Amino acid sequence: MGKGDDPKALITDLQERRKLLVLLVAEYEDRLKFNDQRGDERDRSIEELSVLLTQIQSIDATLADMEDKPNL
Repeated sequence: MGKGDDPKALITDLQERRKLLVLLVAEYEDRLKFNDQRGDERDRSIEELSVLLTQIQSIDATLADMEDKPNL
């Protein structure tokens, strides 16, 4: 049985990815807070931060769905 077939392994993988994304979000927020970026670089950081937050929301939704359906 592959990793994708094991719900517990998938949950663990998603939780680990979420932790890493949260660390990245904190890094981007720190960069933006100290305003050490200019123009296009700042805009790109804001866009990348938005993508990271969307990924976290997606992982949260997937984990919630898996908790609601434990037989997956």
